[in-house]
Amino acid sequence: MRNQPHKGDTQPNDASSSGWTYLKRVNFFTGIETWFDLDKETIVSVWLSNWTGREVIRLNDQIVASRRVISLQSEHSFEHGGKTYRVTVDYKKLTQFRIELWQGDQLVDFDVISQGRVFQRGQGAPKATKKTWITGLMVGLTLGAMGALFGYWLGQMFGA
Repeated sequence: MRNQPHKGDTQPNDASSSGWTYLKRVNFFTGIETWFDLDKETIVSVWLSNWTGREVIRLNDQIVASRRVISLQSEHSFEHGGKTYRVTVDYKKLTQFRIELWQGDQLVDFDVISQGRVFQRGQGAPKATKKTWITGLMVGLTLGAMGALFGYWLGQMFGA
């Protein structure tokens, strides 16, 4: 997806001559956006919704694949220049996604999404530690308990 830069965006692609950039970013409201260069004129962009499970793959801003996915792995195939490509999305760990671009059986490029950031080829991506798992579990339990208490309170207020 082509966007103009916003504060907090990372890794802009300056290959665009029109002043637009392809951005790699994770946003709570708008989802995950990343891109891969196929050649000097061709960009494959990947957008994943945080809310609906929709995954959209574009080739130079033309949608080549779009569907809702409710699984930990997905695959989208398309053709360009007589070659078959596929984009795979894999939910690797509790805190990481891996998005890969394949040409046939050869891995062309990949990005790792972890802790609200996109890491090209996984460089610098933090490892999931016991502390990360325990913190996530504690936050989930706390929010679940607060939701249950709120529901109980609403039930008491309205006589359910």
